[in-house]
Amino acid sequence: MTDEKAFAGNSASVGPSDLEAEQMVLGSILVDHRALQQAEDMLLPIYFANEANLLIASACLGLSKRDMIANPVTVKEELTTQGKLVAAGGAEYLIRLAALGRSRGLRGIIFKLQDLYLRRVLIAEAQRMIERVSTPEDGEKGFEALSATVARLQELRHKVAKFMGGF
Repeated sequence: MTDEKAFAGNSASVGPSDLEAEQMVLGSILVDHRALQQAEDMLLPIYFANEANLLIASACLGLSKRDMIANPVTVKEELTTQGKLVAAGGAEYLIRLAALGRSRGLRGIIFKLQDLYLRRVLIAEAQRMIERVSTPEDGEKGFEALSATVARLQELRHKVAKFMGGF
């Protein structure tokens, strides 16, 4: 998977999300270390729209990169060390997530999170384009704004394809 930072600047919190899907993915990871091993190549924390879930996913992936198992205890310790346990919902939230765990169909749920993330990115980019067109630069004509918008969309498409493994 490509470097997460290459595209993270285009994430947005506005737009479609699925809290239940996010929780199922994290619950699966917390109760079955094989779930993360099977999905690690396609999972990035930025796919999680919910801030607490993003922090937990980051902790799980960080543990995995250090060859440690992500479970409620190790993730709690990791988040505590980072000073992020409260922001991640606390130990009680980790236990609730673990209760939701099931690893069947996990890759399909992650694909859904990827798609929702892409839609949030597109919404954020559309909002930036609207702002640009609404307040044109000195002397910029409508066609120039359209050309710049098309160029930006093509750049975004290329970046998304590279980031998410091709479209």
